[in-house]
Amino acid sequence: MDQKTEDKPHCLILPYPSQGHINPLIQFSKRLAYKGITITFAAPQDILSSAAADISASIAVESISDGYTSAAARADADPREYLATLEREGAESTSRLIEKLREGPGRAVDCVVYDAFLPWGLAVAKSKGLFGAAFFTQPSSVNVVYYNVFKGLLKVPVKERETVLPGLPPLAISDLPSFVVDQEKHPGLLELVMGQFDGVEDSDFVFVNSIYELDKEANEWMKKSMAVKTIGPAIPSIYLDKRVPHDKSYGLSLFKPDDICMRWLQQRSPKSVIYVSFGSIAKLEKHEMEELATALKLTGKHFLWVVRSSDVI
Repeated sequence: MDQKTEDKPHCLILPYPSQGHINPLIQFSKRLAYKGITITFAAPQDILSSAAADISASIAVESISDGYTSAAARADADPREYLATLEREGAESTSRLIEKLREGPGRAVDCVVYDAFLPWGLAVAKSKGLFGAAFFTQPSSVNVVYYNVFKGLLKVPVKERETVLPGLPPLAISDLPSFVVDQEKHPGLLELVMGQFDGVEDSDFVFVNSIYELDKEANEWMKKSMAVKTIGPAIPSIYLDKRVPHDKSYGLSLFKPDDICMRWLQQRSPKSVIYVSFGSIAKLEKHEMEELATALKLTGKHFLWVVRSSDVI
């Protein structure tokens, strides 16, 4: 290891082990590596080995444990049980990894950048005398809602017809996350989301996957409580400034890509297809699916709508 490499700051990156959280942190890691920072990206071994992964030649990859050995086992686990196991196994294995990197030939870890879904990442960093930085995958406008619930300033379940929060326009009940209106709809999700703010005010940095100008009022309000810095959007460089060489894809997919969809898209004109996806947690009611399907049909446009097989109407 030459002196130039030894002098580079070293960040350990801890993503929450789901695709929508892993990929933004991969993209952020690529940006940090491009700026000359040494990056070690850590995730459960089965995710790293089973995923279609080509993260980056500039990023070192190491495995940690979340107590599970497959995506199926994670999916079957009760959310509360999974979080408890992830915290116990994740904190232990991350501590061991930091020691391993400290004893290795390169520079020891200086900072732990942890997904805010893993608040124990900050405790591990501080126990090792390291900087700790939270990473929020969602923008500050969403965090304003969550943080007010976390602080008890917005009581759940929300029943008022209109909610007024700092940095945001007035919100109807239908504008709010469903789990702050009906906690039983997604058991364990409220705890997961609120847990993001455990100790976050003590983080040395708080990175938010958003654009400052799009979220200005919300960002300014959040800055009163924590060291918020917007770094988004965390997407491949080819779609932004094209500064990072060869950064043309996210680099990791936990699901097998669908060639049929790609072939269909390639037959459509640029900017002519509506894309619809509500992520891996949200679940629409039957009447909501029917209304959305009707609205999409009435546009007269081609559309690609990602729907679970169990939700097909």
